[in-house]
Amino acid sequence: MAGEYEREKIKAERIKKLSIVGICISIVIVVVSLIYEFVYKGEEGLAGVIIGMVGILICVQFYLTSEIGERIKEVREETKETRRDIRGEIRVARDTVIEKLK
Repeated sequence: MAGEYEREKIKAERIKKLSIVGICISIVIVVVSLIYEFVYKGEEGLAGVIIGMVGILICVQFYLTSEIGERIKEVREETKETRRDIRGEIRVARDTVIEKLK
């Protein structure tokens, strides 16, 4: 179980890194397209800006989804540990009550 959690965590880290690279590439596309738009007054520059903005949004979505997924997995692990602790405390309390009743 822990191995699976570690693999998922590594996968999430990779997705986050690739998303950051994608955001940087998209920003470069937007900047180059804006320069092209202002210098040559062409429609292609506007299309590049739109494509770059969409790329930024997609990469941000991947990054945030990965971050949220990682947090959810951490909370699940903490919840499992808490349940184990509570069950252990309940067993101890139950055994104590049974011993006192005997």
